[in-house]
Amino acid sequence: MPDGNTEPNGNASKSAPPVDKDSLEIDRVRARLATFERFNTVGELARGIVHEINQPLAAIANYASALRSEIVAEPDRSGADYLQTLSEIEEQAIRAASIVRNLRRLSRRAESYHRICDIADLISEIAPLMQSQAVGCDVLLRLDLPSDLSLISVDYHQVQHALMCMFSHAVAAICERQPRERQVVVRTNPSGVNEIEIAVLYSCCDRSAEELKGLFQPFKLNDLTNSNFHLAVCRRIADIHHGNISAEHLDDDRTLLRFCLPIGPKGHRS
Repeated sequence: MPDGNTEPNGNASKSAPPVDKDSLEIDRVRARLATFERFNTVGELARGIVHEINQPLAAIANYASALRSEIVAEPDRSGADYLQTLSEIEEQAIRAASIVRNLRRLSRRAESYHRICDIADLISEIAPLMQSQAVGCDVLLRLDLPSDLSLISVDYHQVQHALMCMFSHAVAAICERQPRERQVVVRTNPSGVNEIEIAVLYSCCDRSAEELKGLFQPFKLNDLTNSNFHLAVCRRIADIHHGNISAEHLDDDRTLLRFCLPIGPKGHRS
């Protein structure tokens, strides 16, 4: 008779490895929270983008109206006379489409994978979204992105999402504290020999030094309403990349958020 460890054909069965149900549940919660936070970030951005996207749409309407008036007033004019106005309509349409495309890209639930990229290109791609949010909150955005940094292997969308969370936190802090200088600087630079740093520098101190230490701490399952859990998602993204994320006060009453990413063996320029 076969015992409990023997299959009907007489072969010994292989027991499945134990499943850590708690770890699976935590991973599921993390995934849900990351998705929720991504769409929450997009929602916040959308409110700021209303003004930004209305500009090209209003320009398109104005150019089209002017073109119609010209055609009605002078129906015998050559079509070539209207090419400049048509070009301006096309330019504004492309601008509006670019804003929408970047917003959709940020909100898309893409599979996680690493690819080698230029960190300046990664940031420049979402710069219109950051600019839209900054304009809506009367904040000046300044980018400092050297073009000679090493290439780096990262999950493109995860790093973009982390940067948007950091930037949104900086803008919210300025809106809450109302400092005289309303500026956020996003910059990249080497950090040590084998790291690249993405830094978000903003012009106020919205937390004590002690509170800053816990800014990026992992969230707890019983504390999902924590307003800063999206920054905890940044910590998770940093951990996935074997990087580091931190916050500190500077002597000039500014706050620095630092996201350091290691340069892998394929991350160097040839």
